[in-house]
This record gives sequence, C-alpha cells and structure tokens, in this order.
Amino acid sequence: MKKILITGANGFIGSNLINKIDKKKYNVIALSNQKTIDSSFESINCDILDYDSLSEKVKDVDIVIHLAAINKTNESIVENRKMLDTNAMGTFNVMNLAKERNAEVVIYASSAAVYGMQEKFPIKEDFNLNPSSLYGLSKLIGEQICKLIFTKSNKIFILRFGNVYGPRQGLGFVIPDMFSRALKGDFEVKYSDSTRDFIYVDDATDAIQKCFSSSSQGTYNISSGVEISIEKIAEIIGKLSKRNFKSFKADINRMWLDIKEAEKKLDWKPRITIEEGLKKSFYYFSKEFS
Repeated sequence: MKKILITGANGFIGSNLINKIDKKKYNVIALSNQKTIDSSFESINCDILDYDSLSEKVKDVDIVIHLAAINKTNESIVENRKMLDTNAMGTFNVMNLAKERNAEVVIYASSAAVYGMQEKFPIKEDFNLNPSSLYGLSKLIGEQICKLIFTKSNKIFILRFGNVYGPRQGLGFVIPDMFSRALKGDFEVKYSDSTRDFIYVDDATDAIQKCFSSSSQGTYNISSGVEISIEKIAEIIGKLSKRNFKSFKADINRMWLDIKEAEKKLDWKPRITIEEGLKKSFYYFSKEFS
C-alpha cells in the first residue's frame, strides 16, 4: 500500500482531502503542527520549519502533497516574516525530504496569487508572474524551490488554485465571511464589482488525486474557469439565507483562470457549479455559525 504524506493536514483543503482519499488503497500520513485525533490514518505533529524533526518522523513515503502554508498577509512585520519562513523555507524542507525519500509523486499547492494584476483574461499558465502581495510572492518562491530541487525524472505537479471555498473554511475569506454576516441579518458587500474564479473544495481535492496516477507533470491552473462577480455571490447567498444586501463598488479587481491544460492533461474537470457549492456550504455554515 502506497504511503501519502499530507502537510497542512488539519487545514481547510487538507482535512477535506483526507476524507476523500481511499484508505483501502493508500496509507495516509497526516502532518500538522497541531495534534490530530483520528484512528483512520497516521498522524504526525511536526513543524515543517524543523527539518531534523521532519526527517526523523517521516521515514518512508511514496506521494507528497504539500499544502501547509500561511495564506494571509499581515500588517505585522513579525507575522509576515513567519509567513515567508513557512511558505518558503518550509517548502524547501518538505521538498528536500521528498527528494531524500525518493517520492514518486510530489504535489505543491500554489496559488493564482502568483499572477498578481493581469490585463488579459482568462489567465494562462505561461502568463508573466507578477505577484502583488507577500503571500503571492511566497508561493512563487515555493514554485521556484520545487523546480530547483527536482529533476525531470520526478513527477512534479504545481497546482495554482483559484479561490477555493466550502465546508471547514475559516473566517477571513470572501464566502465564509459573507455567510457569517448573512446568517446574522441583512449584510453589506464591499468591492462588489470585483470578480473571482471560485472552485468548490471537492473539485480541488479531485484535481490533487488526479495527479497520483498522471504522467503529465507540470504547472496547472485549478479552478472553475468561470469568472463571477462578488455581487453575484452575494445575490446567491442572499437567496439562500433570505437576507438582503447592500453593495459598495470600488476599483475592479479581476481574477479568471484558464483551466484547459488541467482538463486536457490531468483528465480533470470541475463538477460543482457555484450555485451547488454555495448551497452545500450554506448547510455547513448554518450549523457552524449558529
């Protein structure tokens, strides 16, 4: 049975991914800096910045899925330094471990934030990379680390995720924040004319699992491939929660990814529409925020 190491296993995508992986086919090793209590898989408590500890605790692995990251830019220099350390040096440690353990497949969770502000849409993988945030920069550094450490003989997949949403996502992101406000009453929406490319978490985890058996290593955009305004998201959430909302427009900030490469080479396609995904999310957040 092949062993799969998942870093950031307690996080939003990681915890959803673990539930989706067939435990009869794979032995899951869940690595997190928080303790996990679940007898269905092996759990390791470790900081990815501590390479000695990482190397000591992970002895054998076939597939490495690196999801661990800090994904919020902060006004605090200390917190931003921690983010850069985790996303860059943490990635350096995980990639070196994967190489030393001769992992067959390595999957790095990057972000559409590496593209920064673009003028042409939809955004393709070969567009110029010009991150406009420290987070985007840290994920780009992570991509470069992956490419430097591994040779073409390794199966390396860099997945640039759009705006992933769904159950278990915490506050501080567009959709859970909007649900949180809507479940309390009528709500306001800022930057309503800006657009995003959202992808439901189950579609994101499906894309990750497609890499397990694919021979088409490379860099891929993983999202819905559909551009939608924040105002439209508010309309759907308003209908689900039976609330009204007031929108405040600002300078348009667009995001729309071209996903044709992933559809073609990974044999993957998003299945959940934004309406379906928000309905599934509504049931979860209704209980979470009640």
